[in-house]
Amino acid sequence: MSASTDLAPIRLTAGNSVFYVPERVAVEEGIFERHGVEIVTDAEWSARNHAIKDDEKDPVKLFDARRSDTFNMCEWGVLHRVEYAERDVRIVYLRPAVVAQALVTLDPTVQEPHDLIGRKVGINQSTGQHFTTIKLLEGALTRDQIDLAHGGGPQELVDHLHEGTFGAVALMEPFLSLAIKQGAHVLGSFFYRGAQAFGTDVPVEHQRRFIAAVNEAVDLINADPARYAAHVVEPTGGALAPEELSGDYHRYVHAQPYSQERFANQYSWLESWDLVEGGRSYDQIIDPAAFATA
Repeated sequence: MSASTDLAPIRLTAGNSVFYVPERVAVEEGIFERHGVEIVTDAEWSARNHAIKDDEKDPVKLFDARRSDTFNMCEWGVLHRVEYAERDVRIVYLRPAVVAQALVTLDPTVQEPHDLIGRKVGINQSTGQHFTTIKLLEGALTRDQIDLAHGGGPQELVDHLHEGTFGAVALMEPFLSLAIKQGAHVLGSFFYRGAQAFGTDVPVEHQRRFIAAVNEAVDLINADPARYAAHVVEPTGGALAPEELSGDYHRYVHAQPYSQERFANQYSWLESWDLVEGGRSYDQIIDPAAFATA
C-alpha cells in the first residue's frame, strides 16, 4: 500500500547510465510509490540512448526547463551546474552509485600511468571522466605532463581505443567491461560517487522520502546484482551481455549527506584547475536538511 502524501509529483530524468539504476529500480519495483512519492519521468528509461539529441540529455537544461526537479552528476558536474543553473538548486546528497573511471589501453608499451608521458589520453570532456582522469594521473605525472583530449562519448572512446588514436582512454561501466572483453588492459582506476541535486522548491519531506526509496532500491540491487545487470549493460546495445559485466568497477551504497569537509576539499581542488567559477560557500551550494534529525 502506498504511503499517503499530499506532495506534488516529482519529475525525474530517465537516464539509462550506471548512475541511474537505483532510481530506475525504485520506479519499476514500485518503491517510490510505497514511500508516498509520485514520480513522473520525462521519457522511458530504455529510450535514453544515443538516439536522443544531446540537448535532450543535458540534465541541467531539463531541470531549468522544469522537465525535471532533480538531477545527479559527477561532483564536478553538479558543483559547477549549481553555480550557473537558472533555477535555484542545491546539492542534497552523495548519490548511491560508486563508479570507477579507469584508464585502459591496447598498447603493450603502456603498462602504468607513468607511461602516458608524451601521450594523449582520450576522455569525454566536461564529464566525470575529465576530472577523475586528472585526479588519477596527477599522482604519476606533473600537471604540465597531463595531456587530455576530447574523444567523444563512451562508444566513440572504445572505437578510438581500437584505432590507436590515444595512448589510453578513460571508460566506466558498461564500456569498461566491453573494452576489457575486447582485449584492453587497465592502467589504473579512480572511484567516485557524484551527487544529487534538487530544486529548492522541492519540499524537504519529499527529498527524505525520495532518499528512503532510493536506499531501499540499493538494498534490492545488492541482494541480487545479476537481476539488474541488464540495466547497466543496456547502453552497449547488446555488445556486452549482462553476465559479462564485471562486478569490480561499480557498486551501490546508501545515499550520504555532503559534508562541509568534503565540499571544502573538492571545491578548492576544482578551483585550482579552473573547473568551477569559485567563491561560493557551502550554504550556497549544499542543503543537508533532508538528513537533519529532530
